[in-house]
Amino acid sequence: MSTNHKYGSNIPEARKILEALLSDIKNCKPSMSLANQSALDIEKALGLMVRRQPVRMTPKVHSRGLSEWQKNRISRYAEFTNLSQQEIAERVKTNPGRVSEFLNGSI
Repeated sequence: MSTNHKYGSNIPEARKILEALLSDIKNCKPSMSLANQSALDIEKALGLMVRRQPVRMTPKVHSRGLSEWQKNRISRYAEFTNLSQQEIAERVKTNPGRVSEFLNGSI
């Protein structure tokens, strides 16, 4: 039997095979010490075959803040025009998210 699967690991399938083998070994005569040890090893292996949620690492993003000129312009555009946040962002050379944060008082 080959130990490498052509498409990578398949833990669910491996679990099925080990569980079936464990069941077969447990149904053998109790005097078989090798079978008993194999059953313990298989139980241990099955206990180790669990999937954990991947750790999501969020990168530390240090984006440039707004200059006083940008803050002033955003305030004026928002107050005296009907420009969208996207349009304001284009005019003050920043992104719409930064405009939204400023207008909502987040920054």
